[in-house]
Amino acid sequence: MGSADLKEKLCILVDKIVYTQATLTRKWHKNIDFLVDNADLVIQNVINNHFMNFKLWHIEDVTRNLDISDKHIADCKREIDFLNKQRTEFYEQIDDNFILLLKDFIVNDSSIPFNTESIGSIIDRLSILSLKIYHMNAEKKRRTLAKSKDNDYKMIVDRLNKLNQQQKDLVSAFKNLITEYINGTKRPIVYKQLKMYNDKNLNPELYNQNSNM
Repeated sequence: MGSADLKEKLCILVDKIVYTQATLTRKWHKNIDFLVDNADLVIQNVINNHFMNFKLWHIEDVTRNLDISDKHIADCKREIDFLNKQRTEFYEQIDDNFILLLKDFIVNDSSIPFNTESIGSIIDRLSILSLKIYHMNAEKKRRTLAKSKDNDYKMIVDRLNKLNQQQKDLVSAFKNLITEYINGTKRPIVYKQLKMYNDKNLNPELYNQNSNM
């Protein structure tokens, strides 16, 4: 596949990712299962990553409720730790997927500049932006129905416009980065998160607990 064909293919994939995240967000809030026909490995990892962010968003909302018990908060915190680990693992898999797609064009030359934010990290940010846009839209609709177009309403509209612009800018930057990788003017470097907090061999709270049992 030539560079122009690959660029077009990956830019279409970027648009599909953003569409999939937005569609999943709407469907999941209505408790509707949503399947992507013939989802490839990239899209499946995008879905998995987005689902972790979707669950994290709502569990974190629960922890901000001052009326819930300390035990409930502790249970939520443990679930948040687990979901964060899964979320990270899925976007690291997305990085591996894209490195494979770009392998014929990656230039292994240390003199070529690299991007510190990986493609998987960008897609994770797009996932969170999708959730922010959905929830800000929901607040706008709620106030519109209540005919409460006060300063809060104006603030929500302003924030929604900014979020949509952020999404547009991030998509544009994402496509530009792909072009730079294909043209060989940048090279991808993936730094794994190497999280320690859930590892019983690396977190002193866990391995000290095990040794005292």
